[in-house]
Amino acid sequence: MKSIISTAISLALSVLITTVGLAQSQGDLIANGNYCKVFSKILNEERTLLIHMPDDYAESTKRYPVIFQLDGYEQRYLFRLAEANRALDEGLIPEFIYVAIANTDRNRDMYPFKTQYHSTGGGANNFIRFISNELIPYIDENFRTTTHRTLMGFSASGVLAFYCFLTVPETFNAYLLCSPSLSFDTDYFIDKLKNFVSKNKTMNKTLAVVYGGSEGTSYYGDQYYFDMQNCVREIINVLKSNSPKGLTWSVTPVVGGLHTPHGGVYEGLKKVFEGWQPYLQPEIIPAGGFYDFENPLPVSIKRNTDRICFTVDGSEPTKESMRYEGIFTVNKPSTIKAKIFGGKYGESATTVVEIKRSDLFGNVTADGELKNGLKYNYYEDYHFRSRLPDFNKLKVDESGTTDRINLGVKKRYEGFAVSYEGFIKIPFDGDYVFSITSNNESKLLIDSKVIIHKEFDYGLNEKTGIAPLQQGLHAIKILYVGPPFMKILGLALYVTGRGIEKQEIPAEWLFCVK
Repeated sequence: MKSIISTAISLALSVLITTVGLAQSQGDLIANGNYCKVFSKILNEERTLLIHMPDDYAESTKRYPVIFQLDGYEQRYLFRLAEANRALDEGLIPEFIYVAIANTDRNRDMYPFKTQYHSTGGGANNFIRFISNELIPYIDENFRTTTHRTLMGFSASGVLAFYCFLTVPETFNAYLLCSPSLSFDTDYFIDKLKNFVSKNKTMNKTLAVVYGGSEGTSYYGDQYYFDMQNCVREIINVLKSNSPKGLTWSVTPVVGGLHTPHGGVYEGLKKVFEGWQPYLQPEIIPAGGFYDFENPLPVSIKRNTDRICFTVDGSEPTKESMRYEGIFTVNKPSTIKAKIFGGKYGESATTVVEIKRSDLFGNVTADGELKNGLKYNYYEDYHFRSRLPDFNKLKVDESGTTDRINLGVKKRYEGFAVSYEGFIKIPFDGDYVFSITSNNESKLLIDSKVIIHKEFDYGLNEKTGIAPLQQGLHAIKILYVGPPFMKILGLALYVTGRGIEKQEIPAEWLFCVK
């Protein structure tokens, strides 16, 4: 291939080799990434990469932005990756592919010039050529990547990241400099920055500088080798007075931090992805159920973006699939899939909806005298979290009758589940669209058929399902489990049908056996 050749290609990801990890006392492996050996023609040497993939990479078809870390030896790789994962866990950045580049001759690769203390310096341009002409194409070819790339550098490698920004800014979308040791020649870099901003009036890039708030002047041999406070002050002065339009820049001290402080990656990536919002799965309406297909079924997709592609034959959507423009119809049983294809940050998970063929659900006969309302069972258990439990194995803490499907029966905000069961009296034959609004996993069954299954989701949102129902009684069951750590909970069931505007299930429709 091109100018970079992997010397060890295996694994399902087509490139990854030896797992980097930490061992427990029993010898179990905690995987944090994989080694990859590559040979660079530009550098004329083999280079080691440490690559970490998103947890769901193998199961998904999504594409991911890439974070490139300089100074990628094992210990620092794990430290930096842990900070990036913290930002991910807190929902501050998107899922990412993480590529750390191990050093061979650090001074040679990171400095654009020699210094008294860096006799092999001067190879920065060559190293940037390796990254842009060999490494990035290699990663893009072997992994599902988006166009968004971030370069992170620390101390000396922060110099390389800054130099890359100043010379070939198009290589990356964002540059994160953590305590860049520019003081070996501050005037050189500041002059280069001044020249850079004078020539680049507009650019859609991000430059994030992070440093330790307690960094002072430090000695390197018999001279000061960096004065971080002065460096960042000079950068701020230039960018404040003449920043290119569209450049997002920031300078952030880590309170109490020293050189290349812990927390620098976390704070820097927050700046790199500031304003990022995750792509939520598109909502297909109806989101499943049964239909007789005597007439075409209208289908819509809720959206806050124009970039939704979908299929109706069960195949995985791609950017070349049909683009959602408005309501469409299906005239036979279908598996509909939809996905948001974003730009630089990736894409959403795929929404899957299955519409099955069915004649009218025949009505049922109750085994006993009826009264208004549904029977409910209330359960409490510390181990309830976000998934519906097996209700058949639970001990009932409280039971009763209610004419409303809501959470008025709850006694606390987490560690509980509730089921409602009885009959719904349908006023006339027809197709009925039901909607569950809840903030966690919930399920609606009619005549023992799953009409709506709203999967795990802390958000208070809605999911719909369709059922063709004959006039009369039908068995109904609603299941819900309370999510952890939530103070605002919700559960409601709505119905829409011929001549019936969307409304909560009327109390006079609900019955149970006395």
